[in-house]
Amino acid sequence: MIRLVTLLLLAVLPRAVVFAQTTPADDSVREKRLAFFQERIAEYRLVLEGDRVIHRTPQPVLRWSHPAGTTVDAAFYVWLDAERPAVFGCILIHRELGHFAELQSVTAQPLKAVRSGSTIWEPVKKGCEFALVPNAPKPADTANERLTQMKMMARRFGAELIKGPPNYSEGSIWRLRLLPKQLLRYGGPQATAVDGALFAFCHDTDPEVLLMLEASGEKADLAWHFAFAPMTGWKATGTYDDKPIWSQPRLHPANDPKLPYISFGPYPLEAKLRMPEATP
Repeated sequence: MIRLVTLLLLAVLPRAVVFAQTTPADDSVREKRLAFFQERIAEYRLVLEGDRVIHRTPQPVLRWSHPAGTTVDAAFYVWLDAERPAVFGCILIHRELGHFAELQSVTAQPLKAVRSGSTIWEPVKKGCEFALVPNAPKPADTANERLTQMKMMARRFGAELIKGPPNYSEGSIWRLRLLPKQLLRYGGPQATAVDGALFAFCHDTDPEVLLMLEASGEKADLAWHFAFAPMTGWKATGTYDDKPIWSQPRLHPANDPKLPYISFGPYPLEAKLRMPEATP
């Protein structure tokens, strides 16, 4: 009965409420999973420009699960460089397989990830490309007004995935849903971006494509810029006012350490952490 009510709520409640409804029912297990996420994400040391270690958000900026699918629980983190996102990371618990990790670069600087003393990821391409938001207003003077502008602009963007076998029909198109609230606010007077926000486009509850919106440039030329970043190996496309504006080809397999996105796993995991939500 609890699962039936949860699925009904998924269909009718706003997305901001859905996350509260899809978290594990057992608080003690949820806390153990968070501790597990914190331990696993701490294993990844991110280094820019040869030897400069960058630091991540101390807690996940998003916690999500997919009760109808295979993701029991997941945590999304951001590494920052000078108050600007540089790397996205996610740890996921799969119901049967164990746990996975994924990383996505969003920096143009030389980057590497080190785990257990070994370099496991060193992209040779910049993580994403920023471009001017078409027909955007001038960035407002106050932080509250700029956030309102970013939320309005975010709604004009869209994202889709094109998936295939073995779990999906060949060429199936999945239009992603924009979460109404930003995952992260960043920037500042001394930073590269005066103001910025990170938004997520989700397949169900899974953040598959991220959108960064930021006000950057010299004061006289301050303008809104955007960049898409995928947290997936599927083919992805982005639009603005329903016009194509960005794309990523399918990465198969998605484990090339020279590419900006990489997935690791599965790794073994004790059965208790893989348990689905409690049912009566």
